[in-house]
Amino acid sequence: MTGAAPGELVRELLGVRAAPGDQTPIVRLAFTLRDLLTFSFVLDVKVMRRLAALGVRLEVCLGELEPQPAPRDGESYEVGVEVWTDARDPGEVARRLEVAPSLIRRLGEPLDERGARLCKRGVWRLDLERDPPVALGALVEDLVARFTPGAAWPEICRDYDARLRFSLTLGELAGGFALEPAVVTRLGALGIPLGWFFYNYCAGSFHSTGHLPGHRC
Repeated sequence: MTGAAPGELVRELLGVRAAPGDQTPIVRLAFTLRDLLTFSFVLDVKVMRRLAALGVRLEVCLGELEPQPAPRDGESYEVGVEVWTDARDPGEVARRLEVAPSLIRRLGEPLDERGARLCKRGVWRLDLERDPPVALGALVEDLVARFTPGAAWPEICRDYDARLRFSLTLGELAGGFALEPAVVTRLGALGIPLGWFFYNYCAGSFHSTGHLPGHRC
């Protein structure tokens, strides 16, 4: 499927049955990237549930690198959930999930003291990052543990624009990342799209999104 989106490729792959007796099937998404500043893709709910049902280890590799156990020097990982509420009150998301967010912004809310910049979309967001950095799987387990199974996510995804988000700040967009079957199963059970966002802090000028750390190369 030349030119197909990663999610479409995974969907086609998951339609093929694994051979009987296979041990811990692996789904690997491998990308060859050049001097890009950012790169991202999203796995939708159906793909995440199918990955969970198959009990796979999910690997994402940039360049020819194998999955690494922890961030390398200068790299940082952040995981989170963001629910875009637009003109509606993001406080309603907090009440339905019963989880305290890292950030709530309401439409039209000033983003600086002078009020020169206003929030264009309401959002409820929960972010997790550790210092010193830890493996991606450990961060994901910490995030998922904050929600009860189900946790009103089907209704949240129906009513709002919601997604899980992995934000990985790397040098030269190269690295390997793995989620073990138990983690994939828990992500699939939440029923939320999963977005992978990679930021290359060595390609030109790296501009922070406001919640990602900056680097100098």
